[in-house]
This record gives sequence, structure tokens and C-alpha cells, in this order.
Amino acid sequence: MKRLERSTYVVLGTVDLVTEKVREIPAVRNIRTTPVLEQLKDVEPALRRTTVELGERGEVVIVRLRARFADVRRSLEDVPVEARKAVRDLSTDARQAIVSLRERRKGSSTRAA
Repeated sequence: MKRLERSTYVVLGTVDLVTEKVREIPAVRNIRTTPVLEQLKDVEPALRRTTVELGERGEVVIVRLRARFADVRRSLEDVPVEARKAVRDLSTDARQAIVSLRERRKGSSTRAA
């Protein structure tokens, strides 16, 4: 497996784990009196072990995302061509409406000044 792909899995696994664990963080932690470098030496082996776990979690997340994207792609293929064109036109119309609202707002703000 490529390093970049493995790194992506590790990052995604980390994000997935963090989202699960955020609620478990205590409100106040005891402040350690040891220097930061000493703390890092203590933590490094655990981080190396955790990297493997996070890579595996990232792989699971990728599989889940690919499955979801495949479902979305299949559902989009089922949508008639006219409906897809209507959705595309809707986004264009919405952009044009936003531009015109901004122009009106600029015009009203210059009159107020």
C-alpha cells in the first residue's frame, strides 16, 4: 500500500476516533509537572501502536464512504435527465437571485450613506 494512501487512512481513522472520544474528555485534567519531551517519550510507543489501529479505522471509513458514494451514484443514475437539468437550472437561478439581491443591497446601502 502506498504511503500516501496509508497516511490518508491514518488521518481518517484519527478523525473517526476523535469524533467518538470527544464526549469522553473530562472537563479538567491534572497538569503534569514533567517536561513535555519526557511526556512525549512516554507517549511515543503508544502512538506507534495507535497508528496501526487508526490506519485500520481509516480503511473502514474509506470503505463506508465508497459504499455511500456508490449508492448516491446509483440513485443519480435513476433520476431522469430532465430532472437533473431542472436541478442544474435551479442552482443557476439561485446564483442569479443571490447576485441580484447583493446588487440591490449595495444599491440601498449607497443611498443610505
